[in-house]
Amino acid sequence: MLAELQAQAAPAKVTAWISHRPEWLEVDQRAFPADPLLAHLDAGERDAILLAQALAADLLLMDDLGGRQEAARRNLRITGTLTVLYLAAGRGLVADFPAALNHLLQTGFRASPEIVQLFLDRHAQRKGSPG
Repeated sequence: MLAELQAQAAPAKVTAWISHRPEWLEVDQRAFPADPLLAHLDAGERDAILLAQALAADLLLMDDLGGRQEAARRNLRITGTLTVLYLAAGRGLVADFPAALNHLLQTGFRASPEIVQLFLDRHAQRKGSPG
């Protein structure tokens, strides 16, 4: 939700970016009817799932486990932030994947140590170096 990105609790870089968002970024703030099956999720996850369904989206970016589980039940294709970062590094868009991952974790982004290590190991294998 746009309000989450503009909130005082959001990192300063995020609020600065969203207040000067690029032209290619489309913000859809439509209101959706209540869905009792989504009541256990935060508003952002609820709206993301409902918007993905309304748009018949090809892919939904979601990290929240409950949201991912509900999106999967609705047959939505899901990916997470770590996968996007990993793929970007594989395409040369991120020069230092471990540093970028560490920086992401410093922002308050949450991921289990096991998942973080899995991505670091995959990256090391891709680069041909030890984990």
